[in-house]
Amino acid sequence: MQVKKIMTQHVVTIPVTAGLEEAVALMKQFDIRHLPVVKGKKLIGLVTQGDLRGALFPAILEDIDVKDLMITNVITVTPETMLEDAARLIYRHKIGCLPVVDEKGELRGIITVADMLAALIELMGFLSTSSRLDVILQDRPDALEQACRIIQEHGGRIIGISLTQLGGKFPVHLFRLEKTDLDGIVETLNQAGHMVVSSLS
Repeated sequence: MQVKKIMTQHVVTIPVTAGLEEAVALMKQFDIRHLPVVKGKKLIGLVTQGDLRGALFPAILEDIDVKDLMITNVITVTPETMLEDAARLIYRHKIGCLPVVDEKGELRGIITVADMLAALIELMGFLSTSSRLDVILQDRPDALEQACRIIQEHGGRIIGISLTQLGGKFPVHLFRLEKTDLDGIVETLNQAGHMVVSSLS
């Protein structure tokens, strides 16, 4: 899945010429923690709620501009960046968001940790009535096609498929299905030489 599928497109921004008072007001008004700083449409910085904590003294707010406090070396992604690559950046750099920019450096959206969690919940079907199969497929070119066929022949309707690693060694395909009985599917998959490592009806 690409970042553009889940990013927030209508981003609240602040111009580089603004003061911190305006930044604080915008964060409170829209209940946000990250505020991209722009010059025209181009992203030039980022102000976060954490950055503001050290400057939230009413006596000095009027004397500080956004440009004095913003992060300038902002880590960004493009709309075409894969979601898993964006997640790695957030994890590696311990940050809460990634502004999304195009090839001109113009802001196109923003993706946060909350957005990624929501996408994972949707992908894995945690909040919906569904069934799940975790399968190590046989090492052959048509393995995924055969597994899908087996599932469908037993009345399973596939909602989504994702891929992960089991202990860093074996690729595991996670099949999310509409709610169904999995006994026949599991038995046939195992008989076909695949390994069902987990199932949830």
